Amino acid sequence: MTPVNFEEIFTPDAIQTVVERLKSDPVFRAEAMADLNAAVEAHYGVTLPQPMKLIQDASGFHAIPAEGSEELSDDELDLVAGGARAPGFSVKQG
Repeated sequence: MTPVNFEEIFTPDAIQTVVERLKSDPVFRAEAMADLNAAVEAHYGVTLPQPMKLIQDASGFHAIPAEGSEELSDDELDLVAGGARAPGFSVKQG
């Protein structure tokens, strides 16, 4: 799964607005820490492209893919599966 570059999807000003709110609004920060996708959707009307988790460390806030979101989607599986059997492979009937 490819990493999400939020600056390609959203403007840097929009990202900075969310970061500033995370710093100044403890209620929003708690919502975002519990469920970043739901908090961003509820407060900004934006659907994030995949399940994300908010973490905070000494350098600030970071959005990372949520655990379990690294599974391949059905479309991604179709791209790598091909749907054909390998030569010599057979299924035993009965």
